[in-house]
Amino acid sequence: MIIQLSKRFQYEDRDITEIDLPVTNISPRMTMAADREMVKRGIVVPMNSLDKTYSTIVASKLTKIPEDVLTALPYEDWLAITGAVQYFLLNGRAPATTLSDSEILEAEFQLLPESTYSRNSSEE
Repeated sequence: MIIQLSKRFQYEDRDITEIDLPVTNISPRMTMAADREMVKRGIVVPMNSLDKTYSTIVASKLTKIPEDVLTALPYEDWLAITGAVQYFLLNGRAPATTLSDSEILEAEFQLLPESTYSRNSSEE
């Protein structure tokens, strides 16, 4: 998937206007390496796939662009990149378009068993 950037930026002596983010290339080995990196940094979260640091680590591995470069992008571009990674991690498929954080959370919510967010009418 191609992420169109809001502003041009310099990387390795090139003007970059878009980033190729092949989320379908995310592999178990890549996510396990990102898991180990989170532990190494002392970052513990309930669900890595919803964490922006984790998504940045995975995006860096996918694009071969260092994390510090990705996090130096304009906020909206960084959110588009990490949002696409999060969407894939939660749904197992690439998003058709760039997603907002609320759409990522909605996708995660849909993965939860219904019993975790609804009450049985007999319990009321």
